[in-house]
Amino acid sequence: MRQATLKAVLCTALVALLSPFLPAPSARGVSAAAGEKFGIVMLADSQNAVRQFKGLLPKMTGWVADNAVARNIRYVLHVGDVVDRHADMGEWTEAQTAMNLLDGEVPYAMAVGNHDVDGFGVDANNRTATNFNLRFPRAKFACMPSFGGSQSPSTYDNTYHLFSAGGTDWMVLTLKWAPVAAELTWAAQLVAANPGRQVIIVTHDYLLGDGTRSAVGQQVWNAVAGVYPNVAMVLSGHRSVARRSSVGRNGNTVHEIMADYQNPSQRNPNGYLRVLEFDPRASTLSVRTYNPETGTSLTDPANQFTLSGISFPAGSAPSEPLVRQALVRASATSAHTENGAARALDGDCRTMWHNEFQPATPLPQSVTLDLQRVHDVRGLVYAPRNDHTQNGTVTAYTVATSLDGTSFQPAATGTWPDDRTLKRATWPVTEARYVRLTASAGHAGFAAAAELHVVYQPESLVAQALMKATATSANAEYPASLAVDGSPDTIWHTEWVRPAPLPQSITLDLGSSQQVRGLVYQPRLWAADNLSPNGIITRFQVQVSSDGVTFTTVATGSWADDRTTKGVRWATLPARYVRLQATAGRGGYASAAELDVVAGVAG
Repeated sequence: MRQATLKAVLCTALVALLSPFLPAPSARGVSAAAGEKFGIVMLADSQNAVRQFKGLLPKMTGWVADNAVARNIRYVLHVGDVVDRHADMGEWTEAQTAMNLLDGEVPYAMAVGNHDVDGFGVDANNRTATNFNLRFPRAKFACMPSFGGSQSPSTYDNTYHLFSAGGTDWMVLTLKWAPVAAELTWAAQLVAANPGRQVIIVTHDYLLGDGTRSAVGQQVWNAVAGVYPNVAMVLSGHRSVARRSSVGRNGNTVHEIMADYQNPSQRNPNGYLRVLEFDPRASTLSVRTYNPETGTSLTDPANQFTLSGISFPAGSAPSEPLVRQALVRASATSAHTENGAARALDGDCRTMWHNEFQPATPLPQSVTLDLQRVHDVRGLVYAPRNDHTQNGTVTAYTVATSLDGTSFQPAATGTWPDDRTLKRATWPVTEARYVRLTASAGHAGFAAAAELHVVYQPESLVAQALMKATATSANAEYPASLAVDGSPDTIWHTEWVRPAPLPQSITLDLGSSQQVRGLVYQPRLWAADNLSPNGIITRFQVQVSSDGVTFTTVATGSWADDRTTKGVRWATLPARYVRLQATAGRGGYASAAELDVVAGVAG
């Protein structure tokens, strides 16, 4: 690192800008554990970003993908006006490219804005959204575990989505710009039919700049938002920035939040997104506004605020945390050229893995998922193909797991109905890096999968509050303690003013002897890492000790040179000290945004 002093100043400033962001969740990964913190990202009107400032929206969605695990981002919600000119296919291509970066990373829902409909500027009564549905067709999302459905079986205009987070069951409900009576009735019936879910309504036109409701917003309030006790909030765009909190007719508080940063003459304002940070233990919702391209935050009261008294009722829906598909690699014993195994992990229900049919390869055939690191796995979600035929729908199966990709142990076996519904296989929690689905029978003698998801059990972690960290080398601005401070926005970094060559190590004192079985490593995540991505550890050794003097090596290996969360496991043993030694790292340095120690035993 050159110009070290300048970089230190810039990095310190960046940390100050990012510090209000969501602290690291209690477990690295996405789960529905009661009390865990989680995030939802709100994308405001992107019309100018895709029309005049190319590359901006992909940086925003790319930031979300990079931060999905570390910040436990559960959903991305776009409030509409995806494009500026509904007939401009270049704008739709830019938007589609950006949103596709979330496929396999974070589920997302999109509302239709007035600029997205065919009649914009020509016929106010023409609310058909032809190009919106061409680039974001319902068929792409229909088999996703969180997709509940849509008002029309052929469009993505008005949709609902179901997920659980923080121990609470949620429903996201998107309403098309200026919803008509039939759409409002549909929405009201959905909310009424799901009293156990907290509802987030996403629509385009709702608030005015002074915080009062627009005429359209008042209709939404009168028909849905203000009527049912389980409506928690309404998110909108269209105009500017405003918010209000209102009491519904059942005494529940509904938080109504509008954000729109569109600016046709300046690039930077169009790059702001909002992170909604939910903390069930504190009953709060913190809203932060951030620009991934510039690394800056808007910290005025209109853009950075915390709402208290948020309700997080206990949910009853089964918890189904899924390993991010984008981190998984797939291989198959047989695959048609255009239907490779990776198609089952691409976040698109229209594509699929299919065993070879020219000429046909007889069953059984299998697809193996490499999770890239060991997880505590307990299930598989299988989405059959979703097109013109059911050929390949798996009807009899075996699921096996493995730690090394060579020796597999059976986890589940059974049959599934020969239809298009989502299928599931479950088994007791087991440690595995590889999950293999073998189809022993399938429709017409073939095997196919539109999407595959692995269900995992979030790791039990030693509390960071109990830890103290020391390092063999650390820059004064980035001490070892920042790797266990609960924030992915701060880092430990080896010294660079007078570079300390690798290997260098960081040692975690757990405070007392604990049963430990793994380490989770989160590389630095700064979005404005134009500064430097140096220090991502690529080769490592992990040692443990009971007394801090005599250490035993329990794991060695290598990690990919990227920002994804990494980990390593070993057989459970007692230890008070856990040491991570970096033997290689990007730029010849070592750094860590967060380190966690996996405690106990699987399950």
